[in-house]
Amino acid sequence: MVTEHDTLLPNLQSAEPFYPTGDGEPVAETYDHLYALLIVLEVLRQFLVDRQATVLGNQFLYYAQGFPRLRTAPDVMVIFMSLPVDGTTTKSGKRDRCLWLSLR
Repeated sequence: MVTEHDTLLPNLQSAEPFYPTGDGEPVAETYDHLYALLIVLEVLRQFLVDRQATVLGNQFLYYAQGFPRLRTAPDVMVIFMSLPVDGTTTKSGKRDRCLWLSLR
């Protein structure tokens, strides 16, 4: 009788996928791009201060759980109905609303 512990293949279902927090790319391409990014982030942060929303900039947004390559990194992102977890991660539920913007 073969049991779960006797199998030769590892149980890939139990391993949590690795979600990188950076790609090594610069935050902005020019000073004007960086300045616009910082202004938009601050204006949105102040506008949404009394709402349950997280304003982020230049961070990965993983849009398919379990598939770390399916991601985008918008210049500015607002996730409504979310709670910040730490400086690099924001956990959001299935019913959250996300808006993102890329400045060029």
